[in-house]
Amino acid sequence: MFTKKTLLSDALFAGQVGGLVIYGVTQANKMRTSVQGVSMSMFILFSAFVVYLLVLSIRSHRAQPSRLTFQIMTGHIIGTLMVGTFTIMLMKYLFDGTYQWVANDTITMWISLLGCLLILVVSKAKGLDLSSPTVRGYLASCCKALPQAFMAWKMWHTGGAGFAAFAIWIAHVTTFIRLVQVWLSMREASKESNRLGMFIPEVTNELTWIMVTFAWLYGG
Repeated sequence: MFTKKTLLSDALFAGQVGGLVIYGVTQANKMRTSVQGVSMSMFILFSAFVVYLLVLSIRSHRAQPSRLTFQIMTGHIIGTLMVGTFTIMLMKYLFDGTYQWVANDTITMWISLLGCLLILVVSKAKGLDLSSPTVRGYLASCCKALPQAFMAWKMWHTGGAGFAAFAIWIAHVTTFIRLVQVWLSMREASKESNRLGMFIPEVTNELTWIMVTFAWLYGG
């Protein structure tokens, strides 16, 4: 029997899957012709970000399974496969010379890794380790928010022709949907900590994607 809750959950899931497909197809097609403004280091770290969230979504579903947690987990599986495809494409372009690894990539990697190290040190001092969903959430933030901020800087100076317009805008939609999904799942099981671990990085993801969008619109 369908209820308002399941209908909302299914509508969000359909929007998420549809948005991811649009993002994946349009961006992959765009990257076949241009990688201007695209940051390989961001996509490498983006891969870690989606894997972190996938692990948290699986743990959340196992801890207290529901229709909503299954849909969140499925969305992260699709997202992981999509980001992995982009990263492989960029690695191919790096080897054939289409993509040039620049100082921005190196700085992005080092700053993000140092940020992750700082999070681990502070967490250790507070008696938390990598098994903590909150720690994983902050690590995921570091692997997405910082690289996106540096990519926005790169796009501001070089332009963002390597990003499809659909991909830029649909990313806001899919992130908003994930935030709503996770928020609903937190209401569903407020004491299940993996859900907070998923919510934190999605907030920082959206904030820095706004920076990317601004650089894409006005940079170059």
